Amino acid sequence: MGKVYQYIDFEIIWKKIHQIATEEEGQILDRWLQEDPKHREFYAKAEEYFRRGGPSELPLDIEKAWRKVCPQLGKRILTWKRIASVAAVLVFVVAGSYLYLSIRGQRTAVETIAQTTIVPGKNQAVLILDNGSSYELSAEKNISIDLDGAQVTSQGKAIEYISTGKTSNTIEYNTLKVPYGGEFYLVLSDSTQVWLNSGTTLRYPVQFTASERRVELIGEAYFQVRKDKKPFRVESHGQVVEALGTQFNVSAYSDEANVLTTLVEGKVRVSLTEHPGAQEILMPNSQSCFNKGSNNLTQYAVDASAVTAWKNGRFVFNDSDLESMMKILSRWYNVKVVFANEKLKLVRFTGDIRRYENLNTLLSFIEKTNEVKIRVEGQTVTIE
Repeated sequence: MGKVYQYIDFEIIWKKIHQIATEEEGQILDRWLQEDPKHREFYAKAEEYFRRGGPSELPLDIEKAWRKVCPQLGKRILTWKRIASVAAVLVFVVAGSYLYLSIRGQRTAVETIAQTTIVPGKNQAVLILDNGSSYELSAEKNISIDLDGAQVTSQGKAIEYISTGKTSNTIEYNTLKVPYGGEFYLVLSDSTQVWLNSGTTLRYPVQFTASERRVELIGEAYFQVRKDKKPFRVESHGQVVEALGTQFNVSAYSDEANVLTTLVEGKVRVSLTEHPGAQEILMPNSQSCFNKGSNNLTQYAVDASAVTAWKNGRFVFNDSDLESMMKILSRWYNVKVVFANEKLKLVRFTGDIRRYENLNTLLSFIEKTNEVKIRVEGQTVTIE
């Protein structure tokens, strides 16, 4: 029998490498690979190139190899522009980051983004004591405060509560507020570690009570809880996460419909204040979703490392819509995002992005899809 699959459209190869090929296309590629060692050799070269993040036309050596294995289709080497028009998908590399955009929307003209540099967030927060006094925390300031039961120190990137062992008859609460465009690291008096994301407020006692360790969260924080007989509880918008010693992430922004709790290590119980019977026990790589409007609590499997990547200096998106993605970026870069074209909110996005890139760099690569037009005026980003 002749080689039925001697010639293959390069688009199928490209889609398979980027994991968006259909089942039928995958079968076609498998048969093509089985027919000739040259086919497998070419596929290996192409895969290696794209895995390294090749963002433009294929290099000359791979193009020559393609012409040898598929001479009749040799002139059909797909540039990124052709791939965008056929598959509506683009990959970009930005200093070790990649953006993978699956476009669903109407094509518009490209407009050059304003040259005003929008820098990423930094370590900054405001500490509010129980008596109402406040302290600006930033890289330029070191503070040391003696409170009843704990000594508080900050070197600009973190704040730590060191218990003095002295007990108090009254419970004093402190509040740490991280603005948009900021992040901060906190060590509580029991040595529990907390990473606070942009736009987050955490209220906590200077010393925990004898029966429990309870904090109140608005925004997003990652908790690495020190093991103790006393349960550690995080209260957010009517949801309570309870743990003894574990690592988990809670995203509970006021402007979001859902409170998301993601377990990294250990085990936690998620319950509702008004409906204690509604509970979910989370295991590692699972996430609970509490809908504040319907009081519905569910859970499902997730990649916890992707959800918590922000703590390690990266944003990882997995088939996220552009609206959700820009909401996250707007908090970190402290910008306002406006969608002039509502359809563009449905653009699907997968990517791994450095958290400390300038926003202009990311926006320029998004705009190169030729699917959106982006205008930056001051701290306002308009997507058209």
